[in-house]
Amino acid sequence: MKGHIPENYIAVETHCHSLGGSHCAHVSPEEIVKLYKEADYGVLILTNHYNQETIPKGSSAKFAAKAYIDRFLKVQELGAAVGLEVWFGIETCIAGGGDDFLIFGAESDFLLENLRLFAMSQKEVFVECERYGALLYQAHPYRSWCQRRNPAFMHGAEVYNGNTHHNSQDKKALAWAQKEGLLFSSGSDFHNPEDLGRGGILLPKEVSNGKSLVDYLIANEVELITAM
Repeated sequence: MKGHIPENYIAVETHCHSLGGSHCAHVSPEEIVKLYKEADYGVLILTNHYNQETIPKGSSAKFAAKAYIDRFLKVQELGAAVGLEVWFGIETCIAGGGDDFLIFGAESDFLLENLRLFAMSQKEVFVECERYGALLYQAHPYRSWCQRRNPAFMHGAEVYNGNTHHNSQDKKALAWAQKEGLLFSSGSDFHNPEDLGRGGILLPKEVSNGKSLVDYLIANEVELITAM
């Protein structure tokens, strides 16, 4: 990614998992912020998994949500120390399957108001995102175990996923999103060092928080970062 950012724009990672936040992630928060700063990203949206599997046995959803938020705040603090902005994000499942959805533009209060996101229907999650002013995107909709969910109850789709360990069939995802009139996103789906900088979006520097991110994504055709 280094050296390919137009003037007055910033590179934003939209899909990232950290050790301790997602069971499948293998890089510490300290190393993640260092790597993304060195790769010239200006913003990291931390989208750790929030689903039933992330709730420790015997614990409540409220406990899990507070732990999720505390981990985010720690990564945000680490990012600030190296000059990298870290924004709140969520990757969750919905009732009826293991298909993943990314939520952009929410803050920690959204999670506290929707402790059991993963037990809600797609429509219910979509309605809550609409109420809050957040956006719901289906992640990697063409991976082999995924099914495309109802496009009427999502804002967008991840049409490029840079994770090196999966075949996300991005061309099919793009064609589907175009057909359904969905917004586009791209993300590295970072879990390991080799995933670094393989996805994301470019945003004008004046987009400075989750709210302005939502406004920009709705109003503009976003420029995608891909490794293709």
